[in-house]
Amino acid sequence: MTAAGGVATLGAQPSAERGGKSGGVRMRRARHNQWFGAMTGTDLPRVAGLALLVLLVPVTLVAAALAFVRLDRRITRKRAAAFRAVAGALGLEFRPHGIDGCWGDLSPFDLFRHGRTRWFRNVLHGVARGVEVCAFDYQYTVGSDRHPQCRHQTAVGFRTPGLVLTDFNLRLRAWGDPAGPWAPALTREVRAGYRDIAFEERAEFSTHYRLTGTDEAAVRRSLPGELLDYLAAHPALNVEAHGDRVLVYGAGVRATPEAIRGLIDTGFDVLAWLRPGDPADGDSHTGHPGHPGNAGRTDG
Repeated sequence: MTAAGGVATLGAQPSAERGGKSGGVRMRRARHNQWFGAMTGTDLPRVAGLALLVLLVPVTLVAAALAFVRLDRRITRKRAAAFRAVAGALGLEFRPHGIDGCWGDLSPFDLFRHGRTRWFRNVLHGVARGVEVCAFDYQYTVGSDRHPQCRHQTAVGFRTPGLVLTDFNLRLRAWGDPAGPWAPALTREVRAGYRDIAFEERAEFSTHYRLTGTDEAAVRRSLPGELLDYLAAHPALNVEAHGDRVLVYGAGVRATPEAIRGLIDTGFDVLAWLRPGDPADGDSHTGHPGHPGNAGRTDG
């Protein structure tokens, strides 16, 4: 019995091994069917669709990048053409890039003390209405190297022979302007040398603007009440002055191609208010919607 039992036990082992091998084959076949069975069944269109989607994603990204580059080039050409047209109308020189040799040292102005990787494009320079004019697109980078942000700005500068202005910085309040908190904080150099100047009798102006300067009494004499009232009613400009130069720019955005000439004309109006004995409503400074004497006027 023992021997017979032993023989019976030994005889069962090959059957168990065969059963184990057969189970392993079935499991492998099931996995094979799970992954590849669709290639021969009704699910073939689904697999083909997934493969097509995998191919289309990178192709779509590349196409979108190429479209963006083409759009950017088109916008760049349009802006350059608009600046070139204004240069021709005012008799100014046009430069696609670079501001070297135009309008002197820029470091005294707070606008150029922020960020890094500064670019000047579409530069207009020359003399118009007896004043040196320099208009341009300005770009600089802020933020970390991993998360950089590019800021864009259109500005116009004026240099007037014989004009002597006390340094001041008139800027839209970062948190009060409708454009939002775009403006960088004043640099440490400006905060150290400038002091806040308030006009208690003009609450609307103080709501929209922060005025700082090196000589409060001189700054107050330089800014006529008409200019303050106009700026309060049209809170869209920043103004910096340094000696014989005045810099005017908007609320942290580039002017549209259609608005470039208007920005320059508005800058002339601001300059007229700052020049002693040169009324802002002179014949050479009127005639465009941005002038206070033409508020509400539309060309037609």
